[in-house]
Amino acid sequence: MREKLPVYATVEEACTALGVEPRPLSRAGFMAANLINDRRGRGDGRIKLFSDGKGGLVTNWKTGLTALFFYGYKDRHNGRISRKEWERLEAEREACRVREAGEEAERQEAVSVLANSILSASSPSNAHPYLKTKKVLGLPGAPAREISRTDVQALINAADIPHADGGPQRLGGGSRLLLVPVSDEFGKVWALQMIDEHGSKFFLKGGRFKGCVWRPDDVPAHSDAVTPVGLAEGVATAISVRALYGVPCLAGMCAGFMPEAALGISRAYPRATLWLCGDRDANGVGEMAARMATSIVPRSKLFVCPGPAGLSRDELAAFKAWTGRGNPKDYNDFLIARS
Repeated sequence: MREKLPVYATVEEACTALGVEPRPLSRAGFMAANLINDRRGRGDGRIKLFSDGKGGLVTNWKTGLTALFFYGYKDRHNGRISRKEWERLEAEREACRVREAGEEAERQEAVSVLANSILSASSPSNAHPYLKTKKVLGLPGAPAREISRTDVQALINAADIPHADGGPQRLGGGSRLLLVPVSDEFGKVWALQMIDEHGSKFFLKGGRFKGCVWRPDDVPAHSDAVTPVGLAEGVATAISVRALYGVPCLAGMCAGFMPEAALGISRAYPRATLWLCGDRDANGVGEMAARMATSIVPRSKLFVCPGPAGLSRDELAAFKAWTGRGNPKDYNDFLIARS
């Protein structure tokens, strides 16, 4: 039985409950939203208005939580809901879900074609600044393809994919985009992350990310080997885990996707022990996601970045001098401190 989602009377109430910044809804479909009081949570929320305009969904990608909202819900039901009305709402939501799932699947296939066309049009990366900043340039598994922002925008415009929010993707940021392909457990590329020379990150709009990962080019999509395989949140962190500990590491792209990504990896590498490498965020989301993934994958071990306690005074000073930040929170920070 599908788990009942919490229901709220307005999009504002649902957003507040999940830690997502509310946005005005002008049309049916999805729109990205920022997380409340989280500077690193830009675009990690999603708000969806159903096609009938009567309600929708709010999702926090970092926590993986979702809530429903139906306008006037409390007014109509005085804070309660009858079984008959709940069944009607469930049937309405299910019909909407089936219809929109079909539309989403078509869009995701189109985005997959677009992602591969962007990869085909790209060139070998020439010392991309982001990789230099993260001190992973030239390390095993580091992304090695880039393309200009204008070329990507031209391909996006030519694809003319009908997105749920009605608008095409408009890329901002710098001119050199490092390409990070995102694929499923069978190796099919479904989407791209693009990182400019300033470190700003963009996802290809409409791509499939759930259950998918970034996988280094030299790591096979399937293997019966018993050697460990790692899973981290971001690409630089995954490269750093490999450099520090010698374990090939994949990236789930964000904390909220780690449990689904871990399940896919466990199927692709059935005999391997999976290392779940969580960030040490101030809000604990990275560790929580890694723990959740560990709980659902039998052959797995939890590793959380130990923070400043794992570094010497000189290493901490080196980290702060390079980054201008305080305490390290992920394994890339550790690599920077020890480089």
